[in-house]
Amino acid sequence: MTQSMPAYGSTPAAGAEPPLPQPWYDAPFLGAYKRFWKKYAVFTGRAGRAEFWWAYLGNVIVGIVLGIISALLGLPGSAVDSTGTWHSGPGFLIGAILIWIFGLAAIVPNLAIYWRRMHDTGKSGWFILLSLIPFVGGIIALVLAILPPNQQGDKYNV
Repeated sequence: MTQSMPAYGSTPAAGAEPPLPQPWYDAPFLGAYKRFWKKYAVFTGRAGRAEFWWAYLGNVIVGIVLGIISALLGLPGSAVDSTGTWHSGPGFLIGAILIWIFGLAAIVPNLAIYWRRMHDTGKSGWFILLSLIPFVGGIIALVLAILPPNQQGDKYNV
């Protein structure tokens, strides 16, 4: 039996999480971040604004926490040389490795949720390539991610 997709902008009962193939327009922070990882490499369907931006915030928070951990691990054994340059301790490398591991693990789901966000605005996922344009690409990508859902996004439902 095939489950039909909701019309653009519609959601299930208030507060209820929709099935994974559907966008979650009123996603809470933790729900959106869990969903970000559950849909690790899903480039089909759509992602609502709340789902996208809460996942983005979750990644920023994880990055900040890992940066603080890295700095704290680098304090023991740190020194200032005769020129006044501060050198972190050997523990900083452990924190830096953790940051790299997280960054590598998050590349695919970040691309996937951005792709689905473009679908929700009625655009092809390929629009994320606009972010590669020097200087203005990031601004264009930001504006596109802020756009509200568009009924044309229904064509990306699977």
